[in-house]
Formats: sequence, C-alpha cells, structure tokens
Amino acid sequence: MSVDQQISGSADIPPRCRAAVLIGRGEIRMEERPVPTPEPDEVLIKVVSVGVCARMCTTTAEGRIGDFVVRPGRWYSGTEVSGHIVAVARPSRTPDSASGWRSSHSGPVASARSVRPGDTNLCPDMRFYATPPIDGAFCDYVTIQSAFAHRIPDSVSYEVAGPAGAALGGVSGPARKAQIVPGSRS
Repeated sequence: MSVDQQISGSADIPPRCRAAVLIGRGEIRMEERPVPTPEPDEVLIKVVSVGVCARMCTTTAEGRIGDFVVRPGRWYSGTEVSGHIVAVARPSRTPDSASGWRSSHSGPVASARSVRPGDTNLCPDMRFYATPPIDGAFCDYVTIQSAFAHRIPDSVSYEVAGPAGAALGGVSGPARKAQIVPGSRS
C-alpha cells in the first residue's frame, strides 16, 4: 500500500510549504520546506493560527535557550496551533471523517505509544513543537499524534483555540488527578 493510500483526505496538499526559519541570532526568514507526511496514527494540520511563548522570544533573540544553542536553518518558533486537519494517517485513533475538522493543539506532539492520553506527564519520550529536535509550528502544515488533535467548535476562533488549549492542557491532567471538576471551589 502506498503512503497516499494510507492517508485519508490527502488530496490537494501541496508538496512544499512556507516555514519561518531561524537563520541566526535574531534573524528569521521565510523559506520553502517539504510538507510533512504524517506517520501512522498522526494527522496533518493546515495551520491557521500559531501562538508564541516567552521561550520562543528568548530563543530567537538570544539564539539559545538555557544550555541549548539553536542550529541555524531550523524553525524553532510556534507552539500553540490551530487549523484544519487535512489528512489522517492509518492506522489512527482519529476517524476518517476528522479530515476537515477545525482542530486545536497545544501540548505534546507525540509521546510513547504505550502512554495513555491524559497521562503524558509520565512519558519519558514526550515531544513538543519548538523543543529541539522538533521544529516549531510557524509553517503552513504540521503533523501531530492523533490523540493530541482536539476538535474545536465553530464558535471558538482559531486565535483563541491555541492559547485556550495551552491553558486547558496545563490544568487538565493535574485537575483530573486532584479530582477538580466544573463547579469545584477548593
């Protein structure tokens, strides 16, 4: 079976896309890069909105974050993503009908397949956008593990969906473990 046969919804996806690439300390340039091909259990998202955190500003301005020195030619900005799912790789936990969903993502892009969603804080192999060696999401297309693609309602804007996802991700696992539910006061 070819890769195209393993990916539903893959029609009309260009072979190349734009990406914001860090050229050197404080210098970013738009370049063309290949559109990523989703691996099994990943989705391809056409990016509409991307958020930036303080870590990204430091990385761009200083050319480093902590002990890590940025390699020029990678795109290291963009962590909170929203857009459209345009392809679903098989096998996947996401239904074929997910192609076209409005999706939000903030948090891991992948973790060990054996770690259950919601317990990713326990995963030693967790990966995030813009955390080396994973590129950031300031590009036209990104891939993520299907468990981390969250459908967003039409009433939520793309610009709100990414940062809201970050806020929810920050409290969802700890809140579940602490048995905090809607309406909790303590």
